[in-house]
Amino acid sequence: MAISLKALVEKRSNKVIFIESDNDFVDVLFSFMTIPMGTIIRRACQNSVPLEIGCIKNLYASVENADKRLFQTKGCREMLLRPRNGVQSYCENLKLKINNGDPTPTRYFFCSRACTSSHKLFSHYEDVLCECGEPMNREMSLSVGKEVRVGGLHKVPMWDFVQVVVVATRVLGIRFGS
Repeated sequence: MAISLKALVEKRSNKVIFIESDNDFVDVLFSFMTIPMGTIIRRACQNSVPLEIGCIKNLYASVENADKRLFQTKGCREMLLRPRNGVQSYCENLKLKINNGDPTPTRYFFCSRACTSSHKLFSHYEDVLCECGEPMNREMSLSVGKEVRVGGLHKVPMWDFVQVVVVATRVLGIRFGS
């Protein structure tokens, strides 16, 4: 895997002023925004030095330790503890796989009665209840359209924040290596 980056670094402070990247880097950067908070907390708690984000860790632990009978179905509890990325199928072709910690392929379920609801709901979780009251436990395949991609050359300024800006270095009069 190769992702091309060019960096402009201030020599005195050794700080990155901005990075010129190809589309793959920006795609990966944007894909981090699709990771569900529950996934971030679960993975952070597995580290030897756990990351704490306010009281979210405590909230996650309270769901994890709660009596399983408090949830309508196993799928309802699973939805909170192992949330699925709603656009996971669109992110599968990125150079950096952000869901490597969860090797489970994307699965979709619909109403066991083939409900005639006008909403035609489906779920990433088996046994979540349909609005008709029946469990969604019939697996279905779902074809996905285009993958999530950005187009063109992008600049990623790196100061105290990260922001993607569409600007060409030649417009700024900057030459790398000089």
